[in-house]
Parts: sequence; structure tokens; C-alpha cells
Amino acid sequence: MAAKFKSIYVHIGDMKAGSTSLQRFLRSDGVSAMDLDMVYPGWAENHNRLAKALRARAGGGLMAQICRAQLTLAPRASVCVLSDEHFSVLAPDVLKAFVSNVLQPFAERVHLVHYVRPHLSRMRSVYAEVVKIGADLRHFQAFVQQSTGRGRFLQSETIDAWRQQFGDAYILRPLLRQHLSGGDIVTDFLSICTGNAVATPDIPVENKSLDPTGLGGVQRIHRLIQHRSPALRHAVGYEFDRLYRKHTAGATDGLRLALSPHNAASFESRYRMDATGIDQRLGLEGHGFADALVCAMEDATVGMTDPFDLTTTPAVSAASKAVRPWLSMPLPDRAVSSALARYTRLRR
Repeated sequence: MAAKFKSIYVHIGDMKAGSTSLQRFLRSDGVSAMDLDMVYPGWAENHNRLAKALRARAGGGLMAQICRAQLTLAPRASVCVLSDEHFSVLAPDVLKAFVSNVLQPFAERVHLVHYVRPHLSRMRSVYAEVVKIGADLRHFQAFVQQSTGRGRFLQSETIDAWRQQFGDAYILRPLLRQHLSGGDIVTDFLSICTGNAVATPDIPVENKSLDPTGLGGVQRIHRLIQHRSPALRHAVGYEFDRLYRKHTAGATDGLRLALSPHNAASFESRYRMDATGIDQRLGLEGHGFADALVCAMEDATVGMTDPFDLTTTPAVSAASKAVRPWLSMPLPDRAVSSALARYTRLRR
């Protein structure tokens, strides 16, 4: 076997926590220009297929073998990075087994880096994402009520489970600008990997959530095609997103998703102790998750309680019209979704 990497860093997300911005930078010429002793193996933007394979099959099957091959062929550097937010939804023992069996032979040390986001902004972003890809057709208030009741965005016990498996190799970071090196996830992550403060060029925010007007528009489409395959709905959502941003010239409607007074009270009550628990695990005595929750709840009821109630705009109409021909192609959903996903990537 070739010489080992000094360290492998596995960035595991969390969901909707700046992962796309980081991955696109790692795959861009920006890293080369910084002359970092770092490699990001593979050819895709992220390691999504590997993460999903580990969730579907013990050991990851073929994708684990491909990962071994990529690590074998990758140029040797001090640091090797794998990144995908879907690693964060794996059972910690599953990822631990993969690290031990596949990654550890290639590195002196393997670390996990986990960014966690404040509760309310995370909940809004997750809702926007599942609506965009057609995975959830519920009204916003129903989503808030159900996810709050389930405790979907509780983090403290999840953090403990990761630490139990990985110990000091698990690096927890708050997605709070004032606590990030350089004030952004890219600079912070590169600083962790290199052990030094680094300076990065201006990093655009990637994969931003659709605004409420855009969410209302894409939700109308998904309600018409809810019988179609998940892969097709996913591809349609991303193409609508691209087209909508094109027709709005990147501007937003200035609106945001608002909680009903009842849901706001329930949300704050449900996540107050968890926010304090995260601060304790991070060693934050102020300006942490508890403070972020209090601040966010001050105006949580201001905005649109349901994006589906918004009037269709010219940008929504144009994006919807451009997507429509893909839905009437006389081909299986699998073929259409694959072609549409590639088309969106090329046009982005």
C-alpha cells in the first residue's frame, strides 16, 4: 500500500448546514490556488453515493470498494477529505465500522467534523428542502407541529452517540458565525484540517433555501406529480430552483416562514433544554444555541405561515412553464430524472 495520509477528515454535515458551499469549494480551483497539502478524492461534488450505500447495506457494498480504490489512487497529501451531509443520518456504529475497515488503513488518524445549526433556522431550511424535492407536501404549520412533537431537531443525544463511538476524533462545531474561524464554514473547516488559520477568497453561499414564493410554486407542481418517482420529483425540484433564481436574478421576495403563536410556544418549550445541552457540550457560556433560540423566537411569528397561500408571480410561472415539458416525455421516470439532473448541473 502507498504511504498513508497523515489525517483523513470526514465532514458529516449536518443537514442544511453549509455542506454544498464547502463541497463546491473543495472541488473547485480555489483549493489548488491556496496551495494546501490536501486531496479530495473521487469525481463527484460530494460523497453522497457512498453515504447512501452505507445506509442501505452493511459495509457499503460496491461503493465502499470504489472508495478504497479512490483512496489508493489519490495523490498522497497530509490531509484527505470526504464530505457528505448524509453521513450525519447514519447510525454512529455504522460509520465507525466503515472508518475502521476502510479508512483507517489509509491514514494515521481519522477525524469526524460535525457542524450543527440552531434549531429554528435548521427547521425552516429542512422544510424548504423537503418541499423543493417533493418529499413532503404538508402545509408548514403541520410540518412544524409534527416535527416538534417528534423532537426531530433534538441534537444533544445524537452528539453523545457520536462521541461515544469516536471519542476525541469527533469534532463538534457550531454553525454560528461568531464562533467559526473566518466567520464561515469553508474557512473554519480548512483551518481545522490544516491546524492553522487560513484565508479563503469570498465564498458564495450555495444551495440557499427557496424563498416562500418559490416554495409555494414548486409545491404546486409537486402536488400534481406526487404519483411520480421520488427521483423525478427530486430532479424537478432542483431544476425549478435553478430557473426560479434565474428569473428573479437571484433576488428573494423578502418574506420568511413564520410559526403560528401556538407552534412558536411549543417549539421554544421543546427545544429550550436541548439548546442549553448543546452549549454545554460545546463549552459555550454565551452567544450559543440557547441565546440563538431566544433571539429567533422573538419574531418567529412574523412572516408567511403557509407559502402555498402566496400568489403566483411571473418568475414562478416562467419556471413552472419551463419544467413542464420534462413531465410529459414518453420515457420512464428513471430516464427523465437522470437526464434532467444532468441538464440542471450543466446549466447551473
